[in-house]
Amino acid sequence: MTMTSASTPATEAPLAIATRLHLGHASHPPPNLRDMLTSFITLAQTIGANHAVIAVDAAERITGYDLVDEVTKICNPPPTDLTPSDNNVRIHILPVTPWGKFVPALNAIVSHVATLSAKYVLMTSAEVQLSQDVLTIMKSKLDLEKTLVVGTVLPGHDYRYSRQAAVQNEEVGASEKVLDDKGVEVELTGRTTPWNTCSLWNVSKLSLTGFLLVSEGLHPEEDGSELGSSAGVEEVCTIATLQRILGPGNAQAKLITLPGEESTSWETQNFENDAKRKDWHEKKMASKVSRAKRQLELLGLSGTVIHC
Repeated sequence: MTMTSASTPATEAPLAIATRLHLGHASHPPPNLRDMLTSFITLAQTIGANHAVIAVDAAERITGYDLVDEVTKICNPPPTDLTPSDNNVRIHILPVTPWGKFVPALNAIVSHVATLSAKYVLMTSAEVQLSQDVLTIMKSKLDLEKTLVVGTVLPGHDYRYSRQAAVQNEEVGASEKVLDDKGVEVELTGRTTPWNTCSLWNVSKLSLTGFLLVSEGLHPEEDGSELGSSAGVEEVCTIATLQRILGPGNAQAKLITLPGEESTSWETQNFENDAKRKDWHEKKMASKVSRAKRQLELLGLSGTVIHC
């Protein structure tokens, strides 16, 4: 469903921002849902997005609690915290069923923003905050002819590039390739890749394949672990596949640091109020490398990321 918070400008910016809302392993309804949605819509306004897309798990996970209905109530009308002069973002709520693990909601978003003729989609976690300047930097790194995705460095990333080291021509790892002063090309892994926590995607290229079902963990695990244990880290196989199809130079993935005081805030401290969600999050972060490796092995693919 689509809600218009004010008249849409005659000339629409080709930018959408998208997030996913689900209860996951939460044991009770999210007490900060209104604040989270207000923050997300405010972020959409801050970065100049024309469309804010919210994919919502439509299944009943907690008895008597309808997440889609709650999100709709909050977003229609938009939160009163937002002033009328700021309300220039079209809000799109996408009920998704079956939710699966990761891919169905993501591809619902990709399909929807493609129909909106968006050139870029910023995939974010609802806990992320960034400025217009950060978005401007990300867009400047995304050449629509050559680049598939640009992400910002977040806690947990294995970031390899040092401008000082590059200037001094310091030795890098055997699998790394220094690209003058523009960055270093490294192996694509679950911790070197951009994450959909905060990644700007080229919609034209991404919509060639969408995110791949291999990232749903539908194949038996070699070690006998539970089916689906290698799910997630969907960015990796999507990047590797499109690099194989289009060539690495036409499907570049970039992971960037931000200069000066610019930063991306990821408020994972909000997980502290729910022990089950905190535990789930910590395990997910720890297994990013092994899950991505398993998926790449299944496809027989590899890829590269430019850290810059």
